Amino acid sequence: MRLQLLYILLIAAVSFNAKAAHIVGGDMYYECIGTNQYRITLKVYRDCFSNGPNVADYDDPAFIGIFDANGNEIDILNVFFQNRRNVPPETSNPCLSPPSNVCVEEASYVFDYTLPPVNGGYTVVYTRCCRNATIGNIVAPGTVGATYTVNIDPQRTPCNNSPEFNDFPPIVICAGEPLVFDHSATDPDGDVIEYELCAPFTGGDQNDPQPFPTPPPFGNVTWQNPYSIANLLGGTPLTIDRNTGILTGTPQLQGQFVVGVCANEYRNGVLIGTTRRDFQFNVVSCIVDVEAIIPVIDTSGVDPGIGGVYLSRCLDLEVPFANNSRGGRTYFWDFGVPGITDDTSDLFSPTYTYADTGEYVVTLVVNPRTFCSDTFKVLVRLYPQFFSEYDFANVCQNTPLTFTDQSFSLYGIVNQWIWQFGDNTSSTQQNPIKTYTQDGIYQVRLITNDTNECIDTVTKTVTIFSTPDVDFDITPACQNSPIVFTDNTVINFGDFDNRNWVLNGTNIGSINPYIYQEPNLGQRTMTLVVASEQGCVDSLTKTYTVFPPPTVTVTNDTALCIFDTIRLNATGGAQYVWSPASGLSSANLSNPFASPAQTTAYTVNVTDSNGCVNTGSVNVTVNPLPETNAGADNFLCIGDTFQLNGQNGVSFSWQPDSLVSNPTIANPTTSPDSSTTFVLTTINQFGCDNTDTMFLEVQRPINATLAAPPDVCIFDTIQLEVQDGKYYQWIPSAGLSSDTINNPTASPLETTSYTVIVTNDCPQFADTLDIEIVVRPLPEVDAGIDTTVFRDESTMLLGSSNGISFVWSPADYLDDSTILNPISFPFNSIDYILTATSEFDCKNSDTVTVNVEVKTLLLVPNAFTPNQDGLNDVFRIIKTLNIERVYDVFVFNRWGNKVFEGHDENAFWDGTVNGRPADLGVYVYIIRAVTRDGDEVTETGNVTLLR
Repeated sequence: MRLQLLYILLIAAVSFNAKAAHIVGGDMYYECIGTNQYRITLKVYRDCFSNGPNVADYDDPAFIGIFDANGNEIDILNVFFQNRRNVPPETSNPCLSPPSNVCVEEASYVFDYTLPPVNGGYTVVYTRCCRNATIGNIVAPGTVGATYTVNIDPQRTPCNNSPEFNDFPPIVICAGEPLVFDHSATDPDGDVIEYELCAPFTGGDQNDPQPFPTPPPFGNVTWQNPYSIANLLGGTPLTIDRNTGILTGTPQLQGQFVVGVCANEYRNGVLIGTTRRDFQFNVVSCIVDVEAIIPVIDTSGVDPGIGGVYLSRCLDLEVPFANNSRGGRTYFWDFGVPGITDDTSDLFSPTYTYADTGEYVVTLVVNPRTFCSDTFKVLVRLYPQFFSEYDFANVCQNTPLTFTDQSFSLYGIVNQWIWQFGDNTSSTQQNPIKTYTQDGIYQVRLITNDTNECIDTVTKTVTIFSTPDVDFDITPACQNSPIVFTDNTVINFGDFDNRNWVLNGTNIGSINPYIYQEPNLGQRTMTLVVASEQGCVDSLTKTYTVFPPPTVTVTNDTALCIFDTIRLNATGGAQYVWSPASGLSSANLSNPFASPAQTTAYTVNVTDSNGCVNTGSVNVTVNPLPETNAGADNFLCIGDTFQLNGQNGVSFSWQPDSLVSNPTIANPTTSPDSSTTFVLTTINQFGCDNTDTMFLEVQRPINATLAAPPDVCIFDTIQLEVQDGKYYQWIPSAGLSSDTINNPTASPLETTSYTVIVTNDCPQFADTLDIEIVVRPLPEVDAGIDTTVFRDESTMLLGSSNGISFVWSPADYLDDSTILNPISFPFNSIDYILTATSEFDCKNSDTVTVNVEVKTLLLVPNAFTPNQDGLNDVFRIIKTLNIERVYDVFVFNRWGNKVFEGHDENAFWDGTVNGRPADLGVYVYIIRAVTRDGDEVTETGNVTLLR
């Protein structure tokens, strides 16, 4: 079947880029419609829930190849699918519903083709990738494609028809449900068909999901261990009857599995062809639509066919019935009363009043008189009036509690008791005695039976009151010091009613805490008795000893100079606490160091090993330091004499003593040769000493120096620096960062002579220096005007300058970055900076922008003349812009047949087909390429072949 090339090109441009992860199955068959005329049908099944960027719809057109027995290509057809339909996900059990997330779609491709008789016949092939990645029984399913094919041999079997499968297998199989499917085929010629399970063919991959067909042989799928032809699904193995085509098996594992079935066609005992189909089974957990359910309370002792006991009671004869059925639309209840027919209901959850006690079999039918109905039966047991009852009294924990049975049966005798005491213990006595060791609230249940087998239950709340958990604390017992008794009693349930303190057998009160002082030494006993408001009582007795207080000794009062340190000392205990803590190295040592800032009285609390406390104290007097003053820092011209002037003290000492006239007086004289720091130490009336310093700077005649600066470029900065001196004055001040420092920076705009006057505190020692700074001009530089080019085109940079050397930056995409006019091949827009250098090493720069526009171009001729004259003899790509790689060049004739293909940008067509000149006329080309940005492009058009 030949189609118009225009439609082929429109569809092919789309389908070339489509990837696929959707193939579910397919098959191919044919029928003879006349002499050497065959109608070939391809059916392809896809997962219509597949979606995403890597999932394709049906090929439209599909590439279908025809090859002879030697593998030669007869034709490559572009066939559009004729129709599509959804395949319903039916199960073999009409009462089971498949899940809603399974969807399979079928498309049919049908075309007619003339196949004259040849040796070995023909192979028709369609190849596509890919299958669902979730298939579990083959290796790498998401990268594996499929090939569907038939063999037609008009010479061996003229006008033969291939078998056609009657039905498509169910796309959903219920896990655990037996599968029985008639996978038979019909042969119009009456040939014998034999069936077998076979491996599906592979075809295509993710890089080329819609390849052009190739001749056999074809590869088989690789089975994932432990799957094979003998074990395709797991569970009861899948088998097919050789003669009938009946497919059977019971899968147990949920998942997706690919299966292949071959129908082998025999005539007169000779195999003349094979029709191969592969498909995907979706094994899922199916939902049972209908199930009759009545809740039961007991299943023991009932007859077969009865689900259990729904109700067993002795209170009344009105029974409400619960209905937990699923999938029902209508209901029928039979309440099981013998001899009558009106004890029925069609309500979902009815109530029925029985006329008398007894045992009844109740039947529920869901969806009665339909194919998908279900039935459930239960027992209802009704007995005369009977109830459980008991009496008790709440008690304290650890106190025996008697439970008195008061159960009653109107027509029977109570003969069984089951007590559940709420603490995982029980009893079968009629009137048990129970002792609870833990307080709290307990739910006590009594279950009784009578001689009529009536059962009743009563549950009551029993409160077990808490016994107080008595405890108290005693502070250290020291003679004539307060002893504190603190009640720490807790009660889990309830509250306190009263407490009593008993000292040595005598009741002394109920307050908390209780405090008293003991004048005598020795042992004592204290008892605490506590009662709860419910009357639960407990007590605790403790023995304690009264100890004497410790004997404390402390350091005598003392004095020190401020900032000095003295060690304090206390004895007599095991623990020490000094107060105040300020000025102490530690407040918790027996002998801390003290450095108080002022006169301080320290108190120490001493605690002995019995916890008894006594105190001691010490007074530390703090004396001030003298306010020593050696005078202000000053200077001295070398050769002169200077008088020092010390103050504040009763005695004086100068250092270095060798440089002063008298080191022990307040105001000695000195005449040092170099600058000197003098240290004065004075002592006051308290014997406390202090120091102060005075720096005397000795100044000498100035010998200033100034290094000659190099030439500078205009706008540059240079730093000047004068050695020696103390004060500076620069003339003129123009171009200087400061005119009064020894190291100003200079930025003159023209050649300038500067003078600097250098002095110190001795005017007679002044000095003067002169210096000239020569200023050089910058070179002229022009980077040219901004320009715009297409990507993959070049441009020349038009720089100019009077400098002697040049450099462009960045150097990217330039043929030479050290000349004024380099060639640029930029990928993206870029700014170039041209820097020129003069003969004086002065530099100047300018910037130019090269704007890059992205234009994708595949330029080809619209006509060519393959007449071997050396001019325009081939069809090829003349020029590209923004193209990284050309990977397909196809040329088709006006019937849609491919006459040329190439796979790079240098590919060319010389105007021949199979070595012979092609017909004059218009041809259609398709070029597929990828841009430098990674985008795929497809260029289509017409080219005219002339001669």
